[in-house]
Amino acid sequence: MGMRHDFEEWCWACDVCCAKKGPKKRGCAPLQLYQVGAPMERVTMDITGPLPRTDKGNRYICVAMDYFTKWPEAYAIPDLEAVTVAQVLVDQFFCRLGMPQDLHSDQGREFESALFCESCKLLGIKKTRMTPLRPQSDGLVEKSNWFLGLVILLQS
Repeated sequence: MGMRHDFEEWCWACDVCCAKKGPKKRGCAPLQLYQVGAPMERVTMDITGPLPRTDKGNRYICVAMDYFTKWPEAYAIPDLEAVTVAQVLVDQFFCRLGMPQDLHSDQGREFESALFCESCKLLGIKKTRMTPLRPQSDGLVEKSNWFLGLVILLQS
């Protein structure tokens, strides 16, 4: 095969060379499919923005989606405060569609706040979160963010 191949093979077999090298690059764990069996068993949510301010003062879009039915709901909100996000979810999503068993979101500060976590606990909702800086872990809601955001922004 040639001298280069011989040299590479010798380096890989050498104990001294291998001891100085670090481990091979670790791969990412494969994504897992989450199976749901009923509507509102698991709901995922995310926030898109900041977008241009509307006449009503809204700059963000809160998107919530049921894993089983893939039914999306989008709500225009003025800020990212935990109180605002919790209020819109309870008043406009949970009161109409029911309480989910699991609520899945990214690790935004509005979702990780003490108020939001306590609200979930009082409502009997198990709060889960996705891997940081990895939007693929919740592709369901990520795909719908921009389209729903544009529609809601044009309406509000």
